[in-house]
Amino acid sequence: MDAKASNKTATLTVGNKNYDLPIHSGSVGPDVIDIGKLYGQSGLFTYDPGFHVDRKLPVQDHLYRR
Repeated sequence: MDAKASNKTATLTVGNKNYDLPIHSGSVGPDVIDIGKLYGQSGLFTYDPGFHVDRKLPVQDHLYRR
């Protein structure tokens, strides 16, 4: 997806701190919130229980080793 920058932002509030995150519009589908700088700004990660690696698929194990 080639995302186009827009002037829109989303605000994430954690406790008493606010984090402004840019919203991008793709050529197809809904707009997206760019969380690329969230960790750097807040020290927080995101969690998506729907995103996982299905080990039944061929996986390049060397990509996951550190």
